[in-house]
Amino acid sequence: MRLLEKYFKAADRSFLYKMLRKKNILLNDHKASGKEILEAGDTITIYMADSTIEKFRGVPESVKLPSVSEPERTMFDRSVFYEDDHIILINKPAGVLSQRAKPNDLSLVELMTDHMIRNRSITASSLETFKPGIVSRLDRNTSGIVIGGKTLPALQELNELIRSHKLRKIYEAIIEGKITKHRTLNGYWRKNSESNTVTIAPKPVEGGSLVTTIISPIKTCQLPGHRSLCTVTEVEIITGKSHQIRAHMTAIGHPIIGDTKYGAREALYRRGQLLHARKIIFPADARDGLETLSYLAGKEFTAAYPKDYAASLKALEAL
Repeated sequence: MRLLEKYFKAADRSFLYKMLRKKNILLNDHKASGKEILEAGDTITIYMADSTIEKFRGVPESVKLPSVSEPERTMFDRSVFYEDDHIILINKPAGVLSQRAKPNDLSLVELMTDHMIRNRSITASSLETFKPGIVSRLDRNTSGIVIGGKTLPALQELNELIRSHKLRKIYEAIIEGKITKHRTLNGYWRKNSESNTVTIAPKPVEGGSLVTTIISPIKTCQLPGHRSLCTVTEVEIITGKSHQIRAHMTAIGHPIIGDTKYGAREALYRRGQLLHARKIIFPADARDGLETLSYLAGKEFTAAYPKDYAASLKALEAL
């Protein structure tokens, strides 16, 4: 009984004895009285709904459930465009944090946790031992695909795929100026923590990390109401450093439109940079780092354009 009382912190003894009498709690697959002394190897089986277990277990002190409003829930649910037992794919709107910057921030991590509690993928008590998380982070004003892991094996495999560069991440950006050729850009990434900005140098620098960015022009346009040219560009990052695409575009003289933090002059319809994480592609061979997620081998997922980015593309096409 002491073990049951410790496990079901919010239940009284009468409830626990009732569950024992009704065989909702079994010891080694047999009816128990609650007076038994447990030994190594004993098995306790509980036959109750998840909601009942959660109710009587109480919310652990170590687990603080996110406080999410109904509009925030609606926004998140509309952003989910793929979900299975192991992963969740979110088309993050610009302006939403991927992870907390401050203790009281609400980010995709908290929204995803709330979503999973509501659809019973997890319970409050299970958060004691495992917390879902995201493996691909986007800047606040960058939109597009963010990958969430719902189980520990999924998180482990996703992180390894990203670490080994086997998961392809393809973005789309509208950049200032004209680019006509496919280019592979190599540079040395260095972050200034005080200003939260990044510089990418063409040659090795102290504290720098080698990064690779691949850009392919889709089309060249003229900005509405301006003589300036811009290029709609597909961008693939081989490495995955913060602000990598934004800093690399600026380093070659073609900042992303709207990215005033990195020297952009023009804006179209979005507050912030016109950068969208458009597509992810899993490795084609299931043996290439996929076990739990082997069913995703060769799968490709594309995130729809948000309204502001689509409006920008439409304005360019109308010229």
